[in-house]
Amino acid sequence: MIDLSVLTIPYLERLADECNIHLKSSSRKAEKIKTIRKAGIPEEKLRKLVEKYLERKKKRKQLKEKIPSKILNLEERMISLEQKLDLLVSKLGEIKKEKYILSEISTISEQVQPTNIKDIIKANILPGEIITVDKLIQLRELQNFPLVSLEQAIIELIEEKKVDVLEGGSICKIRGNIGRLMRKELYH
Repeated sequence: MIDLSVLTIPYLERLADECNIHLKSSSRKAEKIKTIRKAGIPEEKLRKLVEKYLERKKKRKQLKEKIPSKILNLEERMISLEQKLDLLVSKLGEIKKEKYILSEISTISEQVQPTNIKDIIKANILPGEIITVDKLIQLRELQNFPLVSLEQAIIELIEEKKVDVLEGGSICKIRGNIGRLMRKELYH
């Protein structure tokens, strides 16, 4: 005799529906099993139906077991994606900083032309006046220029014979020996 108690109530109700047996919805499991047995279903058919519903029950249980593992896998993937997103956002911030710095450098390099610096030096040194390289570097108008550009402008003024070079008297020296500059009278 087939053991019908291995099936849950919903599967017992499905089995009864398939065999055209009416079960009371308020009845207990034992009463439903008795009603199915009294219907006179052949043992072979009953065995096949029980196996069929046990197989469905087994598949449903496996599915329920797979869902948590899939959820866990999905959670792991989400965490991984969040970490990658955080990394990308931080890299984006770094790229924006670098881009800003590069644009500032290019703006400064466009503005820093030796002629601009030479004009500032002309405006601050009177003809015949002597100024040390230290004092020249400390001029407020020249504070925003890189030291390399300032040195280049001074060297160009010397090569153009607009200023004379005097040794000593300055802590900071250009090319190791240019410490003071004197503007020539004919400088224009």
